Amino acid sequence: MNVAEIIAGHDGSRSALIAASGPVTYAELRSRVASTAAGLTNAGVQPGDRVALVAGTEPNFVVGLLGALAAGAIVVPLNPGSPAPEAIRQLNAVGPVALLAGAGYGDHAIAIASGVETITTVGTPAGLVIDGLAELAVAGAPFAPV
Repeated sequence: MNVAEIIAGHDGSRSALIAASGPVTYAELRSRVASTAAGLTNAGVQPGDRVALVAGTEPNFVVGLLGALAAGAIVVPLNPGSPAPEAIRQLNAVGPVALLAGAGYGDHAIAIASGVETITTVGTPAGLVIDGLAELAVAGAPFAPV
């Protein structure tokens, strides 16, 4: 089973996630995941590349995780509470090419990315503009998971 396809086949009108901002339906989640996967691919992420993800327990974490997996990437989740020097040390060990940030972690992501030579793209999960980071998502992009 491809983990990125775990949200396929569910009734699109049903709630997939419940967040403080309200429910996210399966249709919305599938769209955001596909947009993130397409955006990562357009940014140069190739199957087997590592994509770091710094986000709290929020829909952005799920979107970033599934979007990166759908693009064929290896996801490197980070503890959002880790100090920048610790995260930089961890990321330099695994060499991600991209870093996705959840709500409230934009400044932290930029600080981390500046210390990791292999990171060429810093962005946000689909459908979101978070802390002024460049939007990677390709709205309405059809995308078949790798």
